[in-house]
Formats: sequence, structure tokens, C-alpha cells
Amino acid sequence: PLIEQLPDGVEVITIEYPRDKLLDNDTLVALVEDRVPLGKPHVVVAESFSGPIAVRYACQRQRDVKALVLCGSFLKNPLPTALQALPLVANSMVFALPMPAPMARTFLVGLDAGPNLIRKVQEAVAAVQSGVLAAGVRPLATVDVSEQCRQLEMPVLYLQASNDRLVGLRGAEQVKRSLPRADIRQIEAPHLMLQTRPSEAINAIATFLKETYKLQDSTPAS
Repeated sequence: PLIEQLPDGVEVITIEYPRDKLLDNDTLVALVEDRVPLGKPHVVVAESFSGPIAVRYACQRQRDVKALVLCGSFLKNPLPTALQALPLVANSMVFALPMPAPMARTFLVGLDAGPNLIRKVQEAVAAVQSGVLAAGVRPLATVDVSEQCRQLEMPVLYLQASNDRLVGLRGAEQVKRSLPRADIRQIEAPHLMLQTRPSEAINAIATFLKETYKLQDSTPAS
């Protein structure tokens, strides 16, 4: 939905992770690097679990990445303290079951989501092998890119979904601690805001980029 509503002339490179094999984080970062030509200025938009990958990628491509946008994402385990070990017990049997519509509505796309969107979410989850999903969730327990985030030189925008029942406020708080200069803006949306509120997300990103680069252009040269 987000890509469909982008203005004409905006070139988009979509990075899709493999559905049938597990790649560790180092390999995923390399996969992203391979897809984006070196020396090509661009803005990185990363949602949810892709945030830590995007932070590491942006650190390695500081010259090319002109802005980083994190949407409902996090820098380290975003679960409440009592549940932070939960990803370690994820297993393929759980992910082999179809995602129930109430779960999709509660944690991903909102209670007002229509059947078409629910079906798309269920199909997207079902398209990934259950073992890959389970193994991909486990590193969530120990992921931490807080230090890498402090190394970022480009402008950073964090879009926080006001009705996010998966990450909640924790993702924005993590970014604020590691990168106080980051711009944090809120959108009235569930966790998957790019799929449910694409227009609002595009407007927020466009406003951020216009304000950021207008401010930079007006700064006298030293």
C-alpha cells in the first residue's frame, strides 16, 4: 500500500528476505548491500523487525544513506521485561499453524482491519517456511544495535504507531536514548502502519525530509 501511493518519479528498491532459508543478521545486511548500488544516494525505510538490519546497513553506507526512517521498530528486544526470553522458545510447530484473524488484528493491523487486509497478512506469514519464521524470531531475545545507532551521521526519523500493541512505546524510547537528535513522530495506527496508514506515513516522511534538507540548505557554509 505504501509503494502504491508514493508520488510519481520516486524510485523504490524493495528488499525481500528469503522465505525458504534462514540467514543470520550479517548475511541479511550483506543481502541489502548487494541490492543497493554503491554510490547511489537513497533513503532507507525499515519497518518492525527490519529496523536493526537497517541500522547496521546505514552504519556501513553512511555516505549513501541520506536519511533513515524506522517505523514501529526497535534497537533491542522490545518485549516487556517479563517476556523478553519468550523468543528463545519459539518453535516451528507454533508457526506452522495459520495466523488467527483476531491475533492479526490485535497485534499487527488493528481491530478495524477489513477481511482483505487480514487475508494478505495471513498469506504473507504462510508464505514463509515455519522453521524460518521460528529461527528468525529467536535472535530478537538478544539483538541490540544501540551502539551502532549512536554512530549514525544521517538524519533519523522514528515513526511511532500510537496503537502499537507489539512494540508499544519501547522502540521510540530506545531510539531517544541512543540518538537524542532523532525526530520522533506519532501516527494513529496499529503496529503495521505502512500497510494500514500509508498516506499518513508518506506525509510524515515527506515532511521530515523537506524540513531536514531545507534546514541543512539554509545553514551557512563554514
